[in-house]
Amino acid sequence: MNCRIVSLVMACLALVSTGAAAQDVAGARDHPLISRYAGSVLNSQQVEEYAELEIVRAEKPAAASGRRYGEPVGGRLSASHYLGPAKRTPLEVFRNYEKALAAGGFTILFSCEPVACGERKLNGQGGYAGGVIARRFADSRWLKTAATSEWTDNPSYFLSAQLKRAAGDVYLALWVTPGYAGGEHAGVFQFVLEAKPADTGMVKVDAAALGKGLAGEGRIALYGIYFDTAQATLKPESKPQLEEMAKLLQQQPALRVFIVGHTDNQGGFDANMALSRRRAEAVVAALVKDHKVDAKRLAAAGAANIAPVASNGSEAGRGRNRRVELVEQ
Repeated sequence: MNCRIVSLVMACLALVSTGAAAQDVAGARDHPLISRYAGSVLNSQQVEEYAELEIVRAEKPAAASGRRYGEPVGGRLSASHYLGPAKRTPLEVFRNYEKALAAGGFTILFSCEPVACGERKLNGQGGYAGGVIARRFADSRWLKTAATSEWTDNPSYFLSAQLKRAAGDVYLALWVTPGYAGGEHAGVFQFVLEAKPADTGMVKVDAAALGKGLAGEGRIALYGIYFDTAQATLKPESKPQLEEMAKLLQQQPALRVFIVGHTDNQGGFDANMALSRRRAEAVVAALVKDHKVDAKRLAAAGAANIAPVASNGSEAGRGRNRRVELVEQ
């Protein structure tokens, strides 16, 4: 069998399926890229069209970055909990996953076995597993009958992996744990994240909120203004926010504002300063041309990354720092 075909990754496992699919929880199915360890039962599943998952890598994140375990990556998340076939040890299940993922083109980013996993705090109720697993499988028929400490504190095996592809990278976080209360079925917690940006153009700050923000703070951050990476051309999704900005200026004819562009810390400072100013100028130009705002009431400025509102150590923080602000003159 050619295990390079990613959709058949887990078909390369050594065991033959025993028809356990009939016992699966209703409506659940294997992920098309990474299926189950043969003979397992799919006990619980949750799919989120957009979520973030911290991707654990070999290097530990710096404490100053504000990250605990890894870099958050956003995308479509499929979380599946399997019970392994009877008397197949967690180690055997784990080794099969390792082999099949490597054969399917995945790169292992981090892998640990019981002692090392504990040192990295990937298990335990206060660790990575306790947060990621417990939150998504709180209603699992298996976890409802198991004491939390029995599946988070027990020695477990963990790996994270990445598959690079043109359609968007795929990430995997996998725990394999012993059966709880001495049970003979290993638990497999499989998280598959298909990286993609969040849909944009879905949020705007209306004119009333803009006015309130300026009156209270003298400025307000806008996240409904969109540009492509390293570009200063407004994307069409920016239209609703521009309309609300224009409405505010029409309602308050004496109001004069600065339009200030901000970037994250990626790239050189001088380039970011120039980019942030060009973006602010693009907003001014759109307000003047498309919404007939008097240009004398607007002034563009760039601040690069000198005024962050969050840590640049994570993608989530960098996303908050990439913004346009409306500032009262």
